Amino acid sequence: MLYKKFYHKKIVAIGDVHGNIKTLEALLKKIPKGMEVFFLGDLIDRGPASKEVVSLVKNKYKCLLGNHESFMVVEGHRKLCRYTSRWGKNGAKQTKKSYGGDWKIKNIPNLKKDYQDHRLWMKELPLVAHFPKIEVNGRELFLSHSSMDLSLIHI
Repeated sequence: MLYKKFYHKKIVAIGDVHGNIKTLEALLKKIPKGMEVFFLGDLIDRGPASKEVVSLVKNKYKCLLGNHESFMVVEGHRKLCRYTSRWGKNGAKQTKKSYGGDWKIKNIPNLKKDYQDHRLWMKELPLVAHFPKIEVNGRELFLSHSSMDLSLIHI
């Protein structure tokens, strides 16, 4: 999905959690009541608790697709194999460890259920969020993680 509208009036945007659940939980405790928390992507990789971060965000908050989630989504996709090597260099090992081990996606029947569920959730995340009720310098607010390869929205 490329684009989605959200009608919140007050948001806190958080990006690049990278599997650091303790830091995220401490940050969430400091957010004032009445604020909608919105994640800008890169929930996974590098830190020790990618699975826990995704579980928390997936069940409670809105989120955009970051490049690290896109690496996980396209792993094993023949036409997008160039991303698999990028993921390997950017935290795939830590993420797979948080899901229970360093296994290969080609063994699909043996994948962990949470891993599959999280990949499917990530695949549906938008790349751009539009907040028509929030203005910054007289313009409606748009958020994204970063520039993305648009071929990822057609997998």
